[in-house]
Amino acid sequence: MKNRYKLFVLATVIMLAGCSRKESIPQEEAVTETEDGSEEGFVSTEEEVLGFVAAGEEGVLGFVTAEEDEEVVSIVMEYAEQTEYFELAEFLASYYQIPYEYQTETRYYYNYVDLNEDGAEEIFCVIIKDYEWGNESGPALLVQKEENGFLVLEDFGVIVTPVLISDNMTNGWHDVIYQVDGEGLETGYQICHYVTDRGYQTEENEWADEPVQVSGTRILSNNLIDDMDQGKYFTLASRATE
Repeated sequence: MKNRYKLFVLATVIMLAGCSRKESIPQEEAVTETEDGSEEGFVSTEEEVLGFVAAGEEGVLGFVTAEEDEEVVSIVMEYAEQTEYFELAEFLASYYQIPYEYQTETRYYYNYVDLNEDGAEEIFCVIIKDYEWGNESGPALLVQKEENGFLVLEDFGVIVTPVLISDNMTNGWHDVIYQVDGEGLETGYQICHYVTDRGYQTEENEWADEPVQVSGTRILSNNLIDDMDQGKYFTLASRATE
């Protein structure tokens, strides 16, 4: 069952005449929860921003100024599926050629997504190889379940979760936005647009140095470090064989 909750963005216009910005403008405070359960506040002023978007459990805040976007931006957060998918795990182990002795150390996460809104859901999945990539990034695939297995629609390479499925669509498919960081790659954000008959061509993506502020659904929103510490994860090897 999918766990979702919505982050609402509050846009406030403050009209004050004859007052010093620095001393007199009221402040709006956004409170986010940090990893250890404590609350962390961030204070913004009219000069900085008319609204904010909370971008994660880590307390990262992204901003939308009046000049950049006149619309309210909202993000729906969706955690990975909570049911083991043994057939998918077996496919991922084969696709990435992971030896059996490492499969118990390789976690996987997945979400169902309908990127082209045709009523048939694709699967966005990522594997986390703690012994190789670290515990916050890993290779990601977009696959489609077929009668005889899985069809790979796109190999995104190594990404950092979560992944934003934008409300914006290109050629009938939702844009996919994710962070790239580490393994010799420049740190930033890939904005993947669908190319008709070619898929999400990662080599032709847009690139952004800062988080992209668009409405959409943020999948794979799990805190991967907490999951590992609490044992809330699935590995490529069945629990029954660990």
